[in-house]
This record gives sequence, C-alpha cells and structure tokens, in this order.
Amino acid sequence: MNIILRVKEIALDILFPPLCLGCKNTLEDRNLIICASCEGKIKIQNAFFCPECGGRLYEMKKICHPGALLICGAAGIYGTEPLTELVKLLKYSSMLSASEVLGDTLFEYAASLKIPIEDFIVMPIPLPKKRLRHRGFNQAELIARRFLSRTGYEKNFCLDMFERRFTKPQTEMKNYERRVKNVQNCFTIKDKNLIADKNIILIDDVYTSGATMKEAARILKTAGAKKILGLTVLRAHG
Repeated sequence: MNIILRVKEIALDILFPPLCLGCKNTLEDRNLIICASCEGKIKIQNAFFCPECGGRLYEMKKICHPGALLICGAAGIYGTEPLTELVKLLKYSSMLSASEVLGDTLFEYAASLKIPIEDFIVMPIPLPKKRLRHRGFNQAELIARRFLSRTGYEKNFCLDMFERRFTKPQTEMKNYERRVKNVQNCFTIKDKNLIADKNIILIDDVYTSGATMKEAARILKTAGAKKILGLTVLRAHG
C-alpha cells in the first residue's frame, strides 16, 4: 500500500475512529459497518406470514387466507437490535451505509427460504415525490438495490413501474382503519404492460399494519400482476 495513503488511514483512525453503527464501539476494520458482536445478535426469521391474520407460513402458499393479495415476509422483528437501530439511522439520520447491513440481512432471509428471485421483478415501495425530495433518498430503494446485488439478479430491479401521491405519514394514524383510508388509491401504475403476468417482490423497511403494502399489491393486481411477495427487514408486533 502507498505509504502516504497508509499514514492518512492511521490519522483518520486516531482522529475519527470508525464506530459500530449498532453499539457505537470502535471497529478494528474501517471497512466494517457493525462489529462481530452486533452481527451475531441478528436473528433471522424462518417463515413467511399471512398479511390478513399474521399466521406463519412455512411455504410460499396462501393456506389460511387464499384470497389474500400477497404473501409477506420479514427478516426480523421490530424492537430487536441491532436491526431496529440500523433502520432508524438509515431513515432518520441519513446513515446510508446502514442499508448495506439491512439489504444483506434481507438477502440472508430470502436465501434461507429459497425464494426464486430469478422469477420475480423486484420493486421498492415508492416514496411520495415531496417526501423523497425532503429526505433525498428512498430507504426501501437502497435496501432493495443491496438485496439484489447479493442475489446476482440486479437486472430484475425496477424503479419506475408505479408512483405514489403524497399522504400523511402512517405513523400519525391512530388505528388500522385510518391507515387504510390514508393510503387508499395513493399508487398509480405508469405502464400496465410492464406488470401484466409478472411476479413481483415489493420491498420496504418495516411492515407495521400492512396497509401500505396491501394497497400497493391491490393496485398491482389491477394491472395484471401474478404472484406478489412483500418483503421487509422488520415486522412490528401485532
């Protein structure tokens, strides 16, 4: 390694030591994002779940509610660390590197369930343009891109199939009925021909009530989508 570059690295480590995004302890390797201890705390789920009743599904089949628009899956449970902290850092503190761990975790989850990514178009849940301008990025898009980079099917990524009008943040809605009403008809399909007869994976950071994910699935179904799978890094309890 060039001596000057090595001196700069040493100086950076002294002045600005790299910290684990999870526990904030010093990292020995500047190329890492979280430490081995935090990485070891990540517990990946081993099943899909029904968006209607929340029941666990061990295969990608609609067993309990055959009429459900999609099947859902989440790599972890909201509230567990370090994933919850990483989602917050990405979403609210613009710590973009957190998306790498989140995308990797989602990949490990999908791989454990043997999801045939090659058979699906992968789409992040879009942000309203106003919120995207304010935040500067869509966390779901960053996670989806990292996820696909691990699968080797980057060509399956699609960003511009549908868009989303501005709605109030779902966290401001006090109950499920208000959340459903808030996102009703918020998505618009740009080109139905790109969706008809396609299998689609929708990706987001957190599955809370499921209202947004189910509304996205509903509009995609009206455009002729076949199988729809909703994947998130975390799922809230209840």
